[in-house]
Amino acid sequence: MSRRVLIALALAVGAALLTFALVNHESTPLGGIVPPGRQTAATPSSAGSVSETSGAPVPLAPGDTVSTASAAPTTEPPPPYGPGTDASPVDVRQDAKIARGLSRNPDGGLRVDDTPPGSLVEEMRLLPGDVITAVNGEPVTSPEDFVRIYRAQGRPTQMTVMREGRELHRH
Repeated sequence: MSRRVLIALALAVGAALLTFALVNHESTPLGGIVPPGRQTAATPSSAGSVSETSGAPVPLAPGDTVSTASAAPTTEPPPPYGPGTDASPVDVRQDAKIARGLSRNPDGGLRVDDTPPGSLVEEMRLLPGDVITAVNGEPVTSPEDFVRIYRAQGRPTQMTVMREGRELHRH
């Protein structure tokens, strides 16, 4: 074979191995060799399991099983609106869209920071600087409160808004 063909073949094999390694980066590498720092009690080895503390193989007793599940804690972010929330990523994006332009007002209520085109605050004809204090008779203090009320009752039918020191009631 010519030298160019051998070089091309070596590059192709290297690329295939690299692709395989990238695709299978979470699994144990070929031959059961585990890089330092990735050794856990759940990582299998040819002699049994690998000790989490020393990295040395620990023999398995008859009937023992080795789980290949990761023993590392997950790094998932907390639920978006407190414990027990079953919000999917789609729900989180939708909630952010509902509350677009709103923020918590330090003096209480919900401040309108901006009226982005197509946003709910624009449709309700609110102005930057307005402070929403109640929606459908319920007090609001955060964008999460507003989203919760919107999801439960639909588009607000009544709002109490502070504008330039005056209290307005929107119906």
